[in-house]
Amino acid sequence: MKHIQLDISKKLYPQFIAQFEMKPHGVEYVIHPRFSDGAMEFIEFPSKLDFYHFKSAVFRTPVLMRSINPIDTERYVFHINLSHVKQLKKVDGNIIEFQKHLPMGILVYGPGIDIETFFEANVNAEVVTFHIHQEFLRFYFGESVAIDSHLLYEDLDYAMEERLRLALNHMHTKIACHQYVLEFVELLVGKLKKRRGEREQKKMHMDDVKSLFMASSCLRNPVQTSLPSLDELAAVAKMSKSKFKMLFKQLFGVSPMQFHHKIRMQYAKDELVTRRKNPTQLSFELGYSHPSNFTTAFKKYFGELPSTLNGF
Repeated sequence: MKHIQLDISKKLYPQFIAQFEMKPHGVEYVIHPRFSDGAMEFIEFPSKLDFYHFKSAVFRTPVLMRSINPIDTERYVFHINLSHVKQLKKVDGNIIEFQKHLPMGILVYGPGIDIETFFEANVNAEVVTFHIHQEFLRFYFGESVAIDSHLLYEDLDYAMEERLRLALNHMHTKIACHQYVLEFVELLVGKLKKRRGEREQKKMHMDDVKSLFMASSCLRNPVQTSLPSLDELAAVAKMSKSKFKMLFKQLFGVSPMQFHHKIRMQYAKDELVTRRKNPTQLSFELGYSHPSNFTTAFKKYFGELPSTLNGF
C-alpha cells in the first residue's frame, strides 16, 4: 500500500509530485506507473486558488492518503470525487453505492481536519481538488463565508457539476477555466453562507463521519417512498438518536428528511433538464398523489415551475 500525507496549509502540487513520483509530460504530470496509469493537471491561478484534476485512472496499488489541516490554517480544500457513473465506497466492510444523480458530493476540509481517503487497487478514480486561500474568500465574499468547521459536506448539484465540467474542458484556456471555476465556487459559497451562524456543537471523529455517510446512503434513492425512521438511521450510524440528529445536521447542513427531499428535487430537476422525463411522469415516480402536488413542491424548492425547464 502507498501512504501519502498532505499538509493542506502548504502548496499541494510539490507534495503530489514528490509523493507520487510524478514526471512532467506536456501540460500534465504523470504518476509513476507502479502506482497508477493516471496523470494530474493543475492551474495555479493568481487569485490564490489552485485547481487540480486527477484524471480518470486505475490505481495499481492501494493508496491511503492522509490530509491534515492545522487549526490555524489559512487554506481550505474542496474535494470532489467524480469516479464513474456509479461510485462504490467501502466503509467498515460495507459497500455504499452513490448514484449518478447525486454523486458523493463536495467535502470541505476546514481547520483542524485530519482525514484519510482510501483508493482501492483496480478501481477507477477521478478527483478534482480546489486549494483555496482564505484571502480569496475574503476578497470575493467577505467575512460571511469564513469556514470554521473542520469538515462540511455539500451536494454536487446539476448547476455546480455543469460549471465543473466546463472548467475541466477548458483547462487549456486559462481565462475561460478561471471563469467557470469562479462560477462553481460562487455556487458552493452560496450554500456555505446558509450555514453561517450555525453553532458547531462538536468536532466529529472520523469514525462518526463514516457512520453518518453510511446512514445517509439509506436516504439517497430519490424514488424510495418508504424511508427508515430516525431511530433506524441512528442504529445504522451506531449512535443515540440525539447525537445522530445533531451530527447529521452539522455535517450535511440539513436534517435527514430534508436531505432526502433535496435528493428527490435535484433528481427531478436533472430528469427535466435532460428531458428524460416530464413533470407528470416524475410526479408518479416520486410518489405524489397528483401532478399538482409535485409542481407545488418543485416550485417551493427551486422557485420555478417544472414546466419552464426545456419547454415542458
